[in-house]
Amino acid sequence: MKSIDVNFLRKKFESVWGIDTSYYGTTGKVPSYGQCAVTTMIIQDMFGGDIYKIKIGKDSHYFNKINGKVVDITADQFGDIQIDYSGAVIADRTKFAPETIDRYYILRFRLENK
Repeated sequence: MKSIDVNFLRKKFESVWGIDTSYYGTTGKVPSYGQCAVTTMIIQDMFGGDIYKIKIGKDSHYFNKINGKVVDITADQFGDIQIDYSGAVIADRTKFAPETIDRYYILRFRLENK
């Protein structure tokens, strides 16, 4: 498995996240706002592992688990909340909504052509 430099990944994704890749169709106070599902799909493409889903308040949040380690470069969209990953369930990316898949392809294209 490739080594994961979380800080490098975060900077790379920040340079390509946009309104059209955000779940909410908008940006928040941080660049990762609404970007978790599409980001986890690309990280899974790059490093393998599984995508997990948890609830934070009313919102669903997605993150990766690779070799037993949580990789979550979009956690800051929830501010200073300490995320409890213990209740997470594996998410099946083939069941993501079509619009999420569309956003994934936009983000993947940008990342590959950056």
